[in-house]
Amino acid sequence: MADTRMMDRPDFALEGSDAIQSFAARVLNVLVARSRRTSMPLRDDLVVALSEGVVTQDQALIDRTLAEFRRGCISPVAMADLYIPAAARMLGTQWACDGMSFAEVTIATARLQAMVRAICTRWGNEFSTVSGRRSVLMVVPQGEDHTLGAVVATGQMRRQGISVCLRLRPSAGEVAELMRTRNFDAAMISMANVERLEACARLVGSMRKFGAPSLPVIVGGAITLAGSLSGRDIEAQTGASLATADAAEALEFCGLTRLPGAGPAAGDLAALMQG
Repeated sequence: MADTRMMDRPDFALEGSDAIQSFAARVLNVLVARSRRTSMPLRDDLVVALSEGVVTQDQALIDRTLAEFRRGCISPVAMADLYIPAAARMLGTQWACDGMSFAEVTIATARLQAMVRAICTRWGNEFSTVSGRRSVLMVVPQGEDHTLGAVVATGQMRRQGISVCLRLRPSAGEVAELMRTRNFDAAMISMANVERLEACARLVGSMRKFGAPSLPVIVGGAITLAGSLSGRDIEAQTGASLATADAAEALEFCGLTRLPGAGPAAGDLAALMQG
């Protein structure tokens, strides 16, 4: 099987960034802004349509995919929280079975991530200054290949009224500077690679050294779902305050409650953080 590294990085896509952003904007334009169907069960046919639509260069197929989502009254919230993660999992399965090429997966993940970013612009950004807003640092460490899930989880928390500073593969110096100059209520680390636990422990140590002494540091992502390590094992090896696949548990542990007027509660952040 070909090397899987970098497949979440849009700069490796075979089409230009302008084309990817244009695709994301087209998707956003056809979604139903307010739909009572947001909480309806996931439609497998639309997941398949999306996973095929983000791979193809066939404009006619893309148009048919977008038309299906409009007819299904799919909202931006449902797209970000349900359909994009499900499509990413389907693409991952196709890659593992050698059903897709590196180029196809690269283009698809770049498009999915651009879609999430376009949707999430409606929910604020890391520099929001709303009174009483809680603040989280979300980090995908160096050496981790998947970023899509962390982007989705970031959007969900922002929709709940939480200000999230997202950093993808930051240097140790950048993390230290963030901790020294920003006041975060919690830090979250999205991990998938069990072999990177030692590096994760160093990152946790840096967050504790330069951040507030009581700062809760949460480890989530695919590493908590793999089954080879328990949450307590991950906590012991990294020094994290909590390693969990339960979003409600993580947010409650950090004391991050929803603000009045915030959007719907987030789904399983750990599952989404797996990318």
